[in-house]
Amino acid sequence: GPQFSVQDVHNGWVTALAALGNEVVSYNLAHRLTFYSAAHVKRGSRWKHALNNEEAISLASKGVESVAFEMWPDVVIFTSAFFIPKFLLDLLRKRNMKTVILMTESPYEDMTQVQKAPHADVILLNDPTNLTLFQRVNEHSYYFPHAYAPAVHYRRPANSAMESDFCFGGTGFPSRVEFFEQVDWTGIDVALAGNWKAAKPES
Repeated sequence: GPQFSVQDVHNGWVTALAALGNEVVSYNLAHRLTFYSAAHVKRGSRWKHALNNEEAISLASKGVESVAFEMWPDVVIFTSAFFIPKFLLDLLRKRNMKTVILMTESPYEDMTQVQKAPHADVILLNDPTNLTLFQRVNEHSYYFPHAYAPAVHYRRPANSAMESDFCFGGTGFPSRVEFFEQVDWTGIDVALAGNWKAAKPES
């Protein structure tokens, strides 16, 4: 479900496809994942999770079938697809629905992402580093870089409470931490947005 860092990517594709005259319907996987993950049942005097993580993912993604078989779309595009089982991708293809996966987490998650590549018609990677790896298992794998939407991404007056000399938004992968550690930040006010838990306090 694209209710995190890839929501902006998802929204951009929806906007662009609709602007080109396509009928676009979004399946809100994120809210379903949240619902099934949070569901509790009372057992005796205690409340317990109704479903484990795998069961919650299975139920949340099961609804994709219902929507797809009611609408019978020409193309089903998955943003990220981390919570989409391979059997669902295979099922849609057996029903002659073209499937596309926007692999948004390259190159850091490519060993996980490539496992789904044979189960889709087209793979679009946000980073070309491991493109040949994907092309070995799916010849219709392409590098398709992220873009920007002028109506969303534009310069605005700064919020004084958020001003800094340098700001970077993203996940603190080891390679990024290592890269930033090579910079002399003396006298520079730095703001990092995203998940930087892997960076040690002295970094």
